This record gives sequence, C-alpha cells and structure tokens, in this order.
Amino acid sequence: MVLHSCGKVDGFLPDLVDAGLTCIQSLEATAGVDLSGLKESLGDCLCFMGGLDSSGTLTFGTTQEVKDDVIKCLKAAGHGGGYFVGPSHDIINMPWKNVLAMRKAIEKYRRYPLQF
Repeated sequence: MVLHSCGKVDGFLPDLVDAGLTCIQSLEATAGVDLSGLKESLGDCLCFMGGLDSSGTLTFGTTQEVKDDVIKCLKAAGHGGGYFVGPSHDIINMPWKNVLAMRKAIEKYRRYPLQF
C-alpha cells in the first residue's frame, strides 16, 4: 500500500508500517522530514517516493540547485534501492527549465550503482 501524506510524518511511519504500509510518498523536506533518518530506520521495510523540494528549490531555484537537490536526495535514500526520487508535491508552478533539469538529473543519477 502506498500513502501520500504531506507534512512531517516521520513519527507515524513505524505504526503505519505495522498496519501494512509499504511505501510513503511526499517526504517534504520543508516540513522537516528526515529522509536519510527514515531510510536508516525504516528502509528495510518501507519504500520512499518524493523528497525533492517542490515548494522551494524546484519552483524558485536554479537548474543547478535542482540538480543538487536530486543528488542530495539520492545520497540520503538511494543506497540499497527502495527509493523513487521525485517531487514532494505538485509541479504546477514549476518553471519548465526546472522540470527539464529535474528529469535530466534523475535520468543521469538514478542508475545503480549510484555515482555522483
């Protein structure tokens, strides 16, 4: 089961895993979600989707900052698999150049073994 949940949900995830959750989507860094901590504590029983800063970097950042955010998230949760890097929320107001930069960085850096 995949759950989308905005905000800082770190503390609820162990109970949700016990209830059958297999994947969490959103992982909003701006809400204080600790992606690397979640990967370390729950990465053997939970997949993660999202993590990229949609409300900041993806919407207002430079293309280099977008690329750096992709790499940061992959470093935090990509090791060992079980991580689908992507926006933590919608991309409705995201500049097209950042959409393209995000996609290019994901395509370049998502392959295993991870290399940055």
